[in-house]
Amino acid sequence: SMDEIQMFGVATLGEGIELRNHGITKEILVIGSSRPEDMMIASQRNISISVYSMDDLEKVLSAHFEKPLKVHIKIDTGMNRIGFKGKADFEEALARLQAHPLIQVEGALTHYGAAEEENDTYQHQFETFQSIVAGHQFKYLHAANTAGALYHHEDLTNLVRVGIALYGIEPNGSDDTPLE
Repeated sequence: SMDEIQMFGVATLGEGIELRNHGITKEILVIGSSRPEDMMIASQRNISISVYSMDDLEKVLSAHFEKPLKVHIKIDTGMNRIGFKGKADFEEALARLQAHPLIQVEGALTHYGAAEEENDTYQHQFETFQSIVAGHQFKYLHAANTAGALYHHEDLTNLVRVGIALYGIEPNGSDDTPLE
């Protein structure tokens, strides 16, 4: 039910605005990138954004907005796509964001690349994420996609980003266990 949903994850600010325009008052996080001109709208509409690189960080810090802007920091734990790499870069980004009077760092996230496979990649990514966020308290920590949510259980995170499961599809490719 809608009561159990803590937050909606969307790819773009436009999708977040569409949810707000349809009366959704729950928290919304833009997981994709945001443009400097998006920051004002995100802060006004109470939509959280993701920050995932030093370039992205500069865009956020130089943007103009008058209301608090909620931010989640993306960490690369091994997919080598987007996200801050290593504790030093993460700590620098966090400190610079926290120094801004209107920015609220409410979360940190990563993406598990192969949670549906039997290998050590998931464990390595989990341990990397755990070590990078260690010593900090965030309202939200999230990493698990559908496969991570179904096949792995840990006490570090408190949100999951289900995708393919929304369509009733088993992420490991089998269809012997229909999802509901």
